[in-house]
Amino acid sequence: MHCPQCKLVNMQTMKMGPVTIDECAQCGGIWFDQGELDQVIGSADPDLRWLDIDFWKANSDFAVVPDSKTCPKCSRHHLTRLEERATDTSVSLCSNCQGIWLDANQLHAIIQAVTRCASRMDSADYMKESLRQVADMIDTASQKPLSISRWRDLQAVLRMLKYRIYSEHPKLLSMLVGAQKSLPV
Repeated sequence: MHCPQCKLVNMQTMKMGPVTIDECAQCGGIWFDQGELDQVIGSADPDLRWLDIDFWKANSDFAVVPDSKTCPKCSRHHLTRLEERATDTSVSLCSNCQGIWLDANQLHAIIQAVTRCASRMDSADYMKESLRQVADMIDTASQKPLSISRWRDLQAVLRMLKYRIYSEHPKLLSMLVGAQKSLPV
């Protein structure tokens, strides 16, 4: 597969978290097949793996720009660039194969932006997102049994929701700890 940035340079495959990606040794750009970027972000912070934050949707301050790069997988389709101004991040998407091209250093910036976005959510927004994710998991389970990784996602949802509520409502935590101590074992 040729680098869409450097044109004739062959990209090298490498393991990044749970997936094998294609990276250009010359420019540092990375190609992700459909769904691989989410897996890599999830492996960077397992507690955020379940959280489906699309910060391009959350903030209306982004631009959709035609990109001169050609998809390295489809070869005939041009990429479309999404530039998110608030986080200074961008991705280039292929509308045909749903692959994603990231210029050098964009992966790190995107992981930081997702982490910041999750940390800015208050407990109500966090609960809404958690419930939406749990509903998606249950809906998926009705079609096929939940995998171990989806069960871990569900556990992470519940654990992080508990921590978020306790951090925003410390009196609730102290009341629960007090009640727990006063109950006979």
